[in-house]
Order: sequence, then C-alpha cells, then structure tokens
Amino acid sequence: TGRNLGLSFRDKRVTDAAGELAYTGGQASWSTQKPVTVAPLKGVLESTDDGASLTVRDASEGSLLAQGSIAGNIGALKVYRAWVMMLELSRGGAPEDVVFETSMPLWQQD
Repeated sequence: TGRNLGLSFRDKRVTDAAGELAYTGGQASWSTQKPVTVAPLKGVLESTDDGASLTVRDASEGSLLAQGSIAGNIGALKVYRAWVMMLELSRGGAPEDVVFETSMPLWQQD
C-alpha cells in the first residue's frame, strides 16, 4: 500500500518526491522452491538535491534491501544480499553486498 505518494516532474526533472510504501508480509514461492515468509517491508520515497530516492527496508529489523533513484535523467536500482537472504536464496556473503545493480537513461536529453 502507498501513503501520501507523490512524484512530480517539470522539464524532465523531478521537482518533488515523497511518500511511504508498505507491504504487510506473507508467503511467496516461485519455480520449484519451497514457500518462504517475506517479512513486512517499508519503502520511503523522498526528494534529493538532484532528483528522488526510494529506500526499501525490512520493516521489523531495518535491514536495507534495495535502493532506487532518479538523478537527472538516470534511473538506478541496487538490490542488496539482505533481500536474497530474506528469500532464503543466498549462498553466503554479507547483507550489505550489492547483488544486482543497474542504471539507464529514463528519457532522451534535449
């Protein structure tokens, strides 16, 4: 669910970003893996000096799971091993290890 979510743009720039996302947790399964319990999650969307950021954490432990951002015309996403550990798919490493990272232009610059 989202609360007071807003993301505003003007001239291909983020002018305002604010709000919270919440997932109450529950069972998840895929492929042939056994079901796992996904913890409640909390996301915070906020403005930054050059755009917006979204931070997703385990709501009960506060572990950083993912971060997203828009800076100028670049969208970026990082997923941390803590998320993979929560899903019982990790094969070692530290919770703060980045296991997936991507960025790309969201639109053409003029």
